[in-house]
Amino acid sequence: MMRGARVAVLSVALVAALGLAGCATSEPATDAGEDAEAPVEQPTVEQSTEEDRSFVERTIDTPYYTVVVPESWRGVLAYDYDDAYTIDEQSKGTDTELGVGYTTTVRNTETDEVFGVTMYTDAWGPQGQFMCEKAGSSTVMPGNYVAVVKGLTQPFDGWGSIPQDEKDAMTAQMAEYASWVAVK
Repeated sequence: MMRGARVAVLSVALVAALGLAGCATSEPATDAGEDAEAPVEQPTVEQSTEEDRSFVERTIDTPYYTVVVPESWRGVLAYDYDDAYTIDEQSKGTDTELGVGYTTTVRNTETDEVFGVTMYTDAWGPQGQFMCEKAGSSTVMPGNYVAVVKGLTQPFDGWGSIPQDEKDAMTAQMAEYASWVAVK
């Protein structure tokens, strides 16, 4: 009796699998005539799983923003997320609250490339010797925005001391980092 049930279950599974074999594309079936288009090739389970794994390995998801680094960073991504957010005591409750936090330090362990992603209140932002590129305003925490920040090499003698081509390269790099950030 048990063997008969197993055969029936296997038969049903086989029929279902064969029935689904015709559903490999999202296109309707056509005659194999001259005008028929070739079926759209769907990714295999192995390809989808590899792509999913790659995406997960390159993604830093926080409650306030998501960072997805490029494929070239796969396997060399290191990061540290700090879930602290501080508002300056003297500015609390005012229209110009000064807040900062929810910082992720992102690092490529192969090249030692480092940048940060931080949330700031609209009335404040990076100060001192940092480059900054705004990634977007937060809808999760209205009145705040997320920015990509990177410390300037030391000693820093002001923007006038940096050749224009280096400034342009630094600005382009910051814009690229910011493009990797989706603000929530």
